[in-house]
Amino acid sequence: YRVEGIDASKEMCKLAAEYAGTVDVCEKIQNWHPRKKYDGIWANASLLHLSIPEIEDFIIRSSNYLNPDGVLYFSMKKGIETGQDSSGRHFTNISERLLQQIIDKSIAFDVVDFWETSDALCRESFSWINVILRKNNK
Repeated sequence: YRVEGIDASKEMCKLAAEYAGTVDVCEKIQNWHPRKKYDGIWANASLLHLSIPEIEDFIIRSSNYLNPDGVLYFSMKKGIETGQDSSGRHFTNISERLLQQIIDKSIAFDVVDFWETSDALCRESFSWINVILRKNNK
């Protein structure tokens, strides 16, 4: 995203790395192919900016980046319009049924939890679908 000539996504990555004391890796999630494996991947409110095929691709390939029994958490908005907002950001609306169909395509995961929550900022026009998947060792 661009804000007054600043690449906001890169600025957010820099601030997050400084805050957490971690290495700054800033790239599109579609291009993220880490060489190391993780115990967990946290994708809070990020996959909703991808198209359905990109969401499906990320969920399927993310198992490659997890250690045995690794966990993937992600959240998606339910009840929004799919398309671009006034800032040019893409959003994808998702239903529980569609999300379950996407998850079912990845035989590498078992569903640990799948729940819906209201918005923490009290916006009432949508809700959140939260998912925790655990990598199975099949």
